[in-house]
Amino acid sequence: MSTIKKIIKRLIILLVNLFVFILSLVIPKNDKFIIVGGWFGKRFADNSKHLFLYTNDNKNKLNIDKIIWVTRSKSIKEELQKNGFMAYNVWSLPSVWYHLRAKYHIVDQSPLDVNSFLSVRSKRINLWHGFPMKKIGTYMNSGKTNYNNGFLKLINKLTTRGCWGDHYLLATS
Repeated sequence: MSTIKKIIKRLIILLVNLFVFILSLVIPKNDKFIIVGGWFGKRFADNSKHLFLYTNDNKNKLNIDKIIWVTRSKSIKEELQKNGFMAYNVWSLPSVWYHLRAKYHIVDQSPLDVNSFLSVRSKRINLWHGFPMKKIGTYMNSGKTNYNNGFLKLINKLTTRGCWGDHYLLATS
């Protein structure tokens, strides 16, 4: 991708993040709402599935009001809803609403497990799904940019979908 296209893409992402940020100031976050997704929105599996099921079974003990699974699969959404769970397509109106309200957005692959554009001002948590050392290396910027500089860190965060440039990552080690 050419440098101009990269700059334009980052500017568009920055504008979307700014819009969602302003929207999130009007629509308050609720720390008792959790959004969960997995496998780029195409599977109900692995760590995010088990966290979703566990959290649903223990909502009262964990003091959680709503845990919502978001997906890009109609069959997953229908199956979960049939079993009494809250599940929505990532771009549906209820999903957008809960993305904006939920304080926690949890994934196991990448920000694309959920509607990553709507993660601004949420606590973003990546559970991963196994031993990710090779993938972590792939996601790094190959040392081309020094992100130890606070200003560059801020620019990177603000020009990443939903500010996912800044998130929690769990590892098995």
